[in-house]
Amino acid sequence: MSTLPLIASLSGLLLSNQAPVDTRSVLFKNVHIFDGSSKLSANSSVLVVGNKISKISVSAIAAPDGTIVIEGNGKTLMPGLIDNHTHLFMAGSSQAQMMDPKATYEALEATAAK
Repeated sequence: MSTLPLIASLSGLLLSNQAPVDTRSVLFKNVHIFDGSSKLSANSSVLVVGNKISKISVSAIAAPDGTIVIEGNGKTLMPGLIDNHTHLFMAGSSQAQMMDPKATYEALEATAAK
């Protein structure tokens, strides 16, 4: 990945009072898109600029200079998914505490309740 976008963003910040605009881009090539409600798309390309999907096409997309290109090899792209799963019982304990053979559920529960 080129450091040019980072340098440009930092110099923009130093030269103005405005926050830098994220203009990094990523091109996903040869992917099937799943939007959560319909069938998979035909092989497509997806250009993401900053944090927005800029273009989706079944034809090739010309990527701006410095774009990170990811070859999907026909795999599925599923934008927008987040992990909404947690075990609060384990949130207060370290991995070492949970793997300790002497650890009890009661002790881990007491740590989580703090």
